[in-house]
Amino acid sequence: MASGIQLVPSQPVDFDVRQPAFYDPAALKAEIDRQFTVCEGCRMCINYCDSFRTMLRRFDEHEQDVTALSLDERREIVDLCFQCKLCYINCPYIPPHQYALDIPRLFLRAKAVEARRSGLGLRERLLARVDLVGRLSSLAAPLVNALNRFAPNRLVLEKVLGVHRDRKLPPFAGETFAAWWRARERSAR
Repeated sequence: MASGIQLVPSQPVDFDVRQPAFYDPAALKAEIDRQFTVCEGCRMCINYCDSFRTMLRRFDEHEQDVTALSLDERREIVDLCFQCKLCYINCPYIPPHQYALDIPRLFLRAKAVEARRSGLGLRERLLARVDLVGRLSSLAAPLVNALNRFAPNRLVLEKVLGVHRDRKLPPFAGETFAAWWRARERSAR
């Protein structure tokens, strides 16, 4: 491994957001370098997602020196992860292994550090409020569903929120599951 990082048993920061070290960019970089070095040597994850394909391509571009990755390259790799956790359940180095890899958790930490540093964008703030978006969309379900199928509106969603125009979006129902369930309970009495 060209990175020069010595693979020693892990002593990662607990996933405790109350620890100051959790948000320390230098500590995060060191942990990313440590985990990426193990990934670079294994490469079993290449077929899991775009995050790993990009990660391994970047390693190759830097002659397997994970420490040479720029901040933008690291962000690109982290941003491509959508927390499916396929890598975690198939990784031979997850805890209790001495290298204790947990890429999904590492990427959540990286996103938390970035959010603390630069705040959350409109897309992240809006899409994090799933209940509110669902409730409002259910109130106007036929209109929302029509707009979600309307190509010019999809371009607006892509430009404003970063939701790709070809991304399949779920249809909304006029009646929420909770309302349907309450009505069903009332009729059963």
